[in-house]
Amino acid sequence: MRYTLMHKNVPVIDLTINGELGNITSADTPHSLGHLPIGVLSSDGVPDLLRLAKWWKHRAIPPNRPGLERALNRLKAQAPLSLVLHCNGLSLSDQYWIRPKADNMAWEDINFFRQPFAEDMGKLLLEKAVPGDRVDWVSPDCTTDGWLTKRWEIIDGVRCLTKGGTGPLRQEPLNEALAAAVMRRLGVAHVDYTVVWEGGLPYSVCPNFLSPETEFVTAFQICETRPLAPGSDLYAHYLGCCDALGIHGIRDSLDRMIVVDYIIANSDRHYGNFGAIRNADTLEWLGPAPLFDNGTSLWNDTPTILIAPANGNRSRAFFRNHYDQLILVTSFDWLDISTLDCIEDMCAEVFAASLHIDDERRDVICRATRKRLELLQRYAVRQK
Repeated sequence: MRYTLMHKNVPVIDLTINGELGNITSADTPHSLGHLPIGVLSSDGVPDLLRLAKWWKHRAIPPNRPGLERALNRLKAQAPLSLVLHCNGLSLSDQYWIRPKADNMAWEDINFFRQPFAEDMGKLLLEKAVPGDRVDWVSPDCTTDGWLTKRWEIIDGVRCLTKGGTGPLRQEPLNEALAAAVMRRLGVAHVDYTVVWEGGLPYSVCPNFLSPETEFVTAFQICETRPLAPGSDLYAHYLGCCDALGIHGIRDSLDRMIVVDYIIANSDRHYGNFGAIRNADTLEWLGPAPLFDNGTSLWNDTPTILIAPANGNRSRAFFRNHYDQLILVTSFDWLDISTLDCIEDMCAEVFAASLHIDDERRDVICRATRKRLELLQRYAVRQK
């Protein structure tokens, strides 16, 4: 099937896409080189089919998402990527979409930022009942990455992402709320999360931090814009790519990200959940994205007896250890740890609402987080 990849109303490049599997099989000469997705050009400055196909594949629901197999069976769909075709590739993370070659539809008429969308896909993915024979596929849930159960909803006119937790503890939604409270006190740009309860289970809810004019570009995409120099580390490479693109404020934002991730023992800061924001109309870079997706933290998958400050150092971004990663922080002048003197009370308040986390686990997490703050303060003082 033939489609045109669109960036809002700008035709970008014509594609051939397999109608059953949803994958890109060929691409023509671009209509607009500047509006191509970030990171899909080869070193020669032309679109690379493999990179373009990889970018497109990341629009699909990952295969390890709970509820996906049930949804595919209900919809009689062969692959997660085929679901993307049914919503024209539209997302709430950027302004790209695909238009059938024979069609003349406009972005204003179908985009999820301004137009309503169906709740059926979100319900299926949360393993809830969708009555009737017909399922409405047109939803940003078809193009939302991440392995946690989640769905998009329109709450009081605001596009919000609702995410669940895992295992018997269901701790991730509570972690999101605590991480947001920590960043609020530290003055770190972030996405706010609240916790709602449904059927006795917690879910985190956050508003979309993008508008109909802006889009999120991942650190992975940014790193794909230049080859990694021999001997260069990933941190320097990311900074160099941002500098070359003209994205300002990255070093300061990374300082804050590294420190926050250390405090909350975030074990899942990867190149898909930090990056920058771009104006989709002017292609102007607006700066670093606010911090979001902090649920896999605070020893969420660690047995209570094994929770300890030193056991929360697993990292994924630039080093494999949070403590080692602190060496990358260029300044701690912005950090006022005294704003978190009440960290144990903050932890206790958030976790007290959960029926899945007992008093012992709550107290152990509170003490371990306090200890990490004390270690961070000692480290920061030595660096000044």
